[in-house]
Amino acid sequence: MLSAAGSADARPATIKYEVSRAGATKANFHQFGYTVDAVLNDPRGWSLSGAVRFTRVSRGGRFTVRLASPRVVGSYGGCSSYYSCRVGFYVMINDDRWRFATPSFRDQPVHLYRQMVVNHEVGHALGFGHATCGRAGWRAPVMQQQSKGLGGCRPNPWPLTSERRALARRLGVQIGPTPPGIEVGERIGPVDLGASREQVIGRLGVPRRESRTGGGALLEYTRERLRVLVAKERVAAVSTRSEAFTTRNGARVGLTSGEVRRRLPAASCDATSCLIEGRGVLTTFLLEGGRVAKIRIERRD
Repeated sequence: MLSAAGSADARPATIKYEVSRAGATKANFHQFGYTVDAVLNDPRGWSLSGAVRFTRVSRGGRFTVRLASPRVVGSYGGCSSYYSCRVGFYVMINDDRWRFATPSFRDQPVHLYRQMVVNHEVGHALGFGHATCGRAGWRAPVMQQQSKGLGGCRPNPWPLTSERRALARRLGVQIGPTPPGIEVGERIGPVDLGASREQVIGRLGVPRRESRTGGGALLEYTRERLRVLVAKERVAAVSTRSEAFTTRNGARVGLTSGEVRRRLPAASCDATSCLIEGRGVLTTFLLEGGRVAKIRIERRD
């Protein structure tokens, strides 16, 4: 079920899991599966930035992530029909909670709750018990029962550094480097060029707006200030106006063109933009008033 990486070749540990459903569920099951896959292999989570690889299998997994109706969840001893629950082999995700979250997440997008509940219940399957809020205003541990309350902490869908380190010690692996928010020519935030629409939705949730464009679709996320163009079933372009994402060398929205050139010497700049082209990808820093207002990456076939 689990193969740990040796330090010599630094291959990732592999954890196999299954995805299933039980009872009269109403959530989109295919989207549920894509979301589980995306959350488990997200570098921010239990994948430890790639040191652990979660692989979905049809049988023989270490655990099963199961989308279950409230009645089915409540039928297991020690579980409530209101919350999700981990019972032995099964990571039971309550269909109602998946669709509507809980009051403690009322001010958060539902996909953040989904990320949290998958990480929390899978955390139990990985051997973790419950944690408590360390200090008011801090991010809650993912193993805190955030569905029931935050105890003064801030809602948080991802394992804390201490929780990730604990898993790394258990598996005998080293946590990989955290990927930058933007890698020039490859990704913006959690969206990679070449990813599928389902992978994008698995990481960011359902977009605030989606419009058809030719043979593809444009997904818009207002909270993250991302626009994702999907063409021929794959992400062809991503753009952002958010200052939260930075390149490997620190270029971001808000910098002057001179600051971009210092951080990215390969950039070619004029009065309206700075460009970097390579490996079939064009990265553009659009300028307004001499400062970066938008960053866009796009495939150049």
